[in-house]
Amino acid sequence: MARPDESITFLKDRGYSVLRMPRADMQPLHTLLRAGKKDLTRLGDLATITIAGANPLPPLSVDNEAPIAISGKESSSTKAEVGLTILGNIIQALGGNTLGVGSAYGNAKTITFKYEDVLEDHAAIDRLDQYLSTCQFRSDQRTVTDALIDDAVFVVTSVIKTNKFSVNAQGDRGGKVSLDVPALSSLASANLKVDHSAAADGKIVFEGKTPVVFGFQAVRLFFADRNGRPEYSAMDPLKAGAAAARAAGKVEPTLLRLDEGAFFRLSGED
Repeated sequence: MARPDESITFLKDRGYSVLRMPRADMQPLHTLLRAGKKDLTRLGDLATITIAGANPLPPLSVDNEAPIAISGKESSSTKAEVGLTILGNIIQALGGNTLGVGSAYGNAKTITFKYEDVLEDHAAIDRLDQYLSTCQFRSDQRTVTDALIDDAVFVVTSVIKTNKFSVNAQGDRGGKVSLDVPALSSLASANLKVDHSAAADGKIVFEGKTPVVFGFQAVRLFFADRNGRPEYSAMDPLKAGAAAARAAGKVEPTLLRLDEGAFFRLSGED
């Protein structure tokens, strides 16, 4: 049996899926669209594909203190090559430079992350269920209508975000590893501070100006086909750790892996 992808599962025990390309603008009630068997594209806001009925859209509860299982807790240990990809994406999202990441952590074998001062935004699932039970789905969206009938639409219900995280690198057999301070200094920018005072012990703290989303929860929507019109019938939570946005280069879409075993692309937006 193949080992699980560490870059997908390292937030699994915290109840969230990983957004490998962190971004500041992802929020609850954003929708994801799966097209066919291989593509999952960011669709937009739930409000853009629906017309409210008797119940309003759920209000967003923002900047809440994150669950204690997340803020200040270390992630699972990941192999250095996987951890550096995650680290590079976070640094880039926070406005730092990434060219020196490999050099800074050249002697590391494994890496763990600790997200500090984490905030959480969410929309209540019961209120979402109430909204979906009375709203109408726009009739002027043929592709979206087909996707709804095919149960191919997901709604983001919660995101976790931070502008500060620490990284702990380990050497062989979990021993201490000294990091390259000049290379670490090159990662800093006007938007990102890098505290390398404990670099000799493999510990670095990164702090940006704007929080970025690094994890999310979502539900999959299910519909009945009523003469070619989707009628909402149920929702099902996306299993934690079963999906992750994957960086695939500047000109390639981002990948999302679902627990069904196939790979899907979550198209990035500049």
